[in-house]
Amino acid sequence: MPRLELIDGCVHVQLSLAEQLLALTWSFRVPLAQVLAVRVSLHPWSERASLWSGVRVGTGLPYVVLLGRLVSWRRCTFVSVRSNGTPALVLDLHPGAAWARVVVATGEAVAVADAIQAERDKHGQLPKA
Repeated sequence: MPRLELIDGCVHVQLSLAEQLLALTWSFRVPLAQVLAVRVSLHPWSERASLWSGVRVGTGLPYVVLLGRLVSWRRCTFVSVRSNGTPALVLDLHPGAAWARVVVATGEAVAVADAIQAERDKHGQLPKA
């Protein structure tokens, strides 16, 4: 599972070498200034709007694993979801950001969402989701 960390005003999504190969992408970071909304999805496979539309680049077995990019004509979503029931951090990003949405299932989802919310409250720069 990817590791999520909040460092210096950015959410860092750290992928292992195997995950990078399966996702066909590198680890990346998302500046908090680009985040429109943040939430935790207890059922990440139900994020149908972003998980089931567009061309999939990476590894995908429906309801087993989805790891990589989903590209449609309006947006590019990074997704890392598995069938083990792990909650996912969902970040909706501003237009023009590298990703339109990031969906990462990991045990750290709740902690990172709380940390992002704390940064929101501290700086007052982002609307509450």
